Amino acid sequence: MINEIMNNGIFPKIKESSYHALPRLSSSGMKMIIEDCPAAFRYAADHPERDDPSRDTEIGTAAHLLLLEPQSPRLVLIDAEDYRTKVAKELRSDAYADGRSPILAPDMEKAKEMVTAFYRQAAPLPSDIAAEVSYLWTDPETGTALKARPDGATGGMLIDYKTTANAHPEAFARRVVDNGHHIQAAHYLAGHRVLTGRDADWLWIVQSTKPPFLVSVHRPTQGTLQAGYEKVRAAIAIYNACRDSGKWPGYEAPTPDGVWSLDLPVWAKFQHEERRERGDFLPPKKPSAADLERAVRAQAP
Repeated sequence: MINEIMNNGIFPKIKESSYHALPRLSSSGMKMIIEDCPAAFRYAADHPERDDPSRDTEIGTAAHLLLLEPQSPRLVLIDAEDYRTKVAKELRSDAYADGRSPILAPDMEKAKEMVTAFYRQAAPLPSDIAAEVSYLWTDPETGTALKARPDGATGGMLIDYKTTANAHPEAFARRVVDNGHHIQAAHYLAGHRVLTGRDADWLWIVQSTKPPFLVSVHRPTQGTLQAGYEKVRAAIAIYNACRDSGKWPGYEAPTPDGVWSLDLPVWAKFQHEERRERGDFLPPKKPSAADLERAVRAQAP
């Protein structure tokens, strides 16, 4: 199986842990390289750690599986109210060690409510959707080994299901920028194009984890995808340069003395200018003799 999954192709049955262990560059690695620094990427790749997800994350994972993989055996129901007991903690750890997804009984009910709310608000998902398939390919321009794992693929469409505290379209637009979701979309679509010879559509399906579990569906514009793709290309170039040189730099300043020049962000400059025009930084006005006399009169009995 290891030799098989190291080849290029689209694989429907690779375990999540096996996928993450593949020594190929992913969109999460690209985000770390381009938005943080190569040193952070190298350390994370060399020191993989698994932190137990929060209960909100477990609810999101359960909703994801109920929507996209309703027959999946990955969900492990833990009949407990929380993880305070030794038994619940052990069951949770065992599930993660086995590559499965634990969910507490009350949280499972919430995940089911989310799925019910989803179908009240959004069109049914295609019946032929393939969930959690693994894309493995070689970058045509550089020969770099790449990987991706779409939430769902069907026909000419890739689907990414996101859960969040706020599914409002404007809130999700900010999240796309903050979390580099457009980098992920551009990377996955590029892989689909290489492996199938066809372009695909991309949809973000976003659902709130708070009642009434609102849903918003988003299609990135070409400008959004282009911005993501430019970061993909830059991340691949930096990755290859670092791999070839064996040097993975951190926060190195582009100045001879190695010191960063810190300038205020544009928004902070505008804010400061507005306050200056408002007079917030002028010295307090000295009271006139008439002002003082009026103040004395006001205090007289």
